[in-house]
Amino acid sequence: GIDPAGYIGTDSDTDTRDQHGHGTHCAGTIGDEGNHSGGVVGVNWNVKIMGLKMFPDMGSGGLTSWSVECIEYVIDQKVNYNQNIVAINASWGGAPFNATLKDAIEAAGAAGIVFCAAAGNGGSDGVGDDNDTTPHYPSSYDSSNILSVASTDHNDLISGFSNYGVTSVDLAAPGSNILSTYPGHYAYT
Repeated sequence: GIDPAGYIGTDSDTDTRDQHGHGTHCAGTIGDEGNHSGGVVGVNWNVKIMGLKMFPDMGSGGLTSWSVECIEYVIDQKVNYNQNIVAINASWGGAPFNATLKDAIEAAGAAGIVFCAAAGNGGSDGVGDDNDTTPHYPSSYDSSNILSVASTDHNDLISGFSNYGVTSVDLAAPGSNILSTYPGHYAYT
């Protein structure tokens, strides 16, 4: 369940820190503070971020029900507690089609929340796949509030591993070889 810090119970561990680093890195790219003496500046540095942990410390292996619970928590915070939530960053995916997850994403849309979903990384060959022919969920659901995002590098070129799609991917954003926040320091990933 969710505790007051927004932690999704993945096991008996109640440590809400990002042990893997991916979520912290994404959060820094989105909203690291500007006008300071070092580090990076997020693309929207005047933003508040609600961190929710839905994966175990290794950064993968979460259950779809944990994803749904996180989305429902965010909707509850917006609808019942007047939190000004405009978007969910979902830099994860790869599970098969799941109607319950799609319904939760669409419920977020009904609450006025955009669902920014990673277009995904290619298969075991390390090369991006075409989501128009091989869907990647949750980014490939046909829900109107999904913004499917491919990965670019520090030169603003599509990352070789990033999935793509003329009709299924909406835009690309920094995602590889990018300097950003990491637990306790800055790092390139």
